[in-house]
Amino acid sequence: MINYPVVMDALVSHVVGMTARVEDGRDPQVYVQSPTLDFFFARTGAIETELEVTEEAILVVQTSDDPEILAALHVHAGEVSDMAEQGMMAVHERMLG
Repeated sequence: MINYPVVMDALVSHVVGMTARVEDGRDPQVYVQSPTLDFFFARTGAIETELEVTEEAILVVQTSDDPEILAALHVHAGEVSDMAEQGMMAVHERMLG
C-alpha cells in the first residue's frame, strides 16, 4: 500500500532541495544524473522557479530568458514525467538510449 503523505513529503523535499542546489550551483554529480541537470548547473542563475505545494501536488513553474535553458527545461519536464510514470526504468532507458 502506498503511503501518500510519505511520498508527498519525499517529492517536496527533492524538488525544493534540487531547486536550491541548481540555484546555488551545488552539483551533486550523481552517476545517473540527467544531462539536462549538468546543463542547468553549468548555467546557474538562468532559471526562475516558482513552487506551490498543495495537499495533493507540488506545482513547479520554471522559466528562463535563455532559449537553450528553456529547451532543456522542456526536456527535463519530459524526463520527470517519464520517471513518474515508469519509475527508475525510465532513467535506465534514457541512459541506454
